[in-house]
This record gives sequence, C-alpha cells and structure tokens, in this order.
Amino acid sequence: MISAGLANAIEASFKGSRLDIGQQAVLCVAMLEGALSLTIPNDIRAKMEEKLLRGITREHIDQALELMRQDPQ
Repeated sequence: MISAGLANAIEASFKGSRLDIGQQAVLCVAMLEGALSLTIPNDIRAKMEEKLLRGITREHIDQALELMRQDPQ
C-alpha cells in the first residue's frame, strides 16, 4: 500500500518527538490517510490508532495498514 521508504520516513518523523504516544498515533493515522489519499472510517481509524499506541514503528504501521485492508467497505 505504501512504500517502505514512506513508512520509514513516517517512523523517523516521530523519533524524539515531544508529543505523547496518543497524539503521535492520531497524527500517524492522519499522515497515512493523506499519503494514501483516502478517508478512513472512524471505526477503522480508532483501531489503527490503538495499534499505533504500542509505538510508531514500521511493524506497527504495517499492522495498522492491515486493519484498513481488512475493512469490507
């Protein structure tokens, strides 16, 4: 869905961030939404943010994107 370079850039943008992890998760989902030119439904957005509360890493970004792929829209 997104390139490895973009996922790595998103991850890197949060290294050393002063935002708390909840704010980082919300911002990360918004960045993914913008990068994909999509509008993510609120229920999927909440699940994605929950995954990202564990950390903004490539692994967690991939897990969040997988939730979006599973959405039956």
